[in-house]
Amino acid sequence: MRKYSSLVMVFLITFMAFSGCAKKQAGVVGEVIDISVSKAPENVVKYLWAFKTKPADSRLDPRDFLPSDDAEAVSFVPDVSGKYEVIVALVDINGKETNEIFVFEVTVPEGTPSAGQVVVPERVVKPEPDKTAAAVAPAKKEEAAAATKAPESESWKSAPTPSAEQKSAPRPQTSQPAPAKASKDAVSIPKKDGSFTIQVASFKTYNQALGVADQLKGKGFDAYVQRAYFKESDQIWYRVRVGSFAKKAEATEVIRSIVAQFPKFPIPWTDVTREDY
Repeated sequence: MRKYSSLVMVFLITFMAFSGCAKKQAGVVGEVIDISVSKAPENVVKYLWAFKTKPADSRLDPRDFLPSDDAEAVSFVPDVSGKYEVIVALVDINGKETNEIFVFEVTVPEGTPSAGQVVVPERVVKPEPDKTAAAVAPAKKEEAAAATKAPESESWKSAPTPSAEQKSAPRPQTSQPAPAKASKDAVSIPKKDGSFTIQVASFKTYNQALGVADQLKGKGFDAYVQRAYFKESDQIWYRVRVGSFAKKAEATEVIRSIVAQFPKFPIPWTDVTREDY
């Protein structure tokens, strides 16, 4: 009898352990993950989605579930790599609640910048050619080279041609954009008219922000740069923003398109439209 009882106990412990485990699924930063309930009980009247666990650097919350956090099936876009556990509570007409958990192991594609970094193309300015070279006789090549060479006392010199090894070396990061989510200082910037807009990135210099805005405009997005002064920290940032929307859902649809066309950008987010400040 004891032997039988022991076997039953082992079976129950094993069943409880495995019944609480959710199968891990793979995901990629910046790509949409779709989730639907595997087998819903009868008479379900409410679905409540939430992140049970997520990476420490992730800025997602239940408001980032699409189309909403109470839909029968949802989607979300992971903003950093790591483990995400999504839980849904299914409530029936009697108020009884059952849960289902989904686990996603999200990675960053090779060659993709870390979250919060934007690749801004450099604008190469070529120096004007020295007109004195045209006046030198072609036959006297050595004299022509001497005539076009800048004196040693001048502060500007043309850069030497980089070697193949120098060309292949990675360029250092020259500036870090502001965090994707608004800081606490942002509450001091007055709202405009109750509409919504999309923030893509924020920079300390106007030229960096303009470079990203130009990339977005090139793909047909209504991008603009807005100056923001944070009086709490006495700092000025230049925000890259897209569009003006009457409803948050409209902005969410455009965010999907931005993420699809610019996978190396940080994950955009929705904010209320604010005054220039």
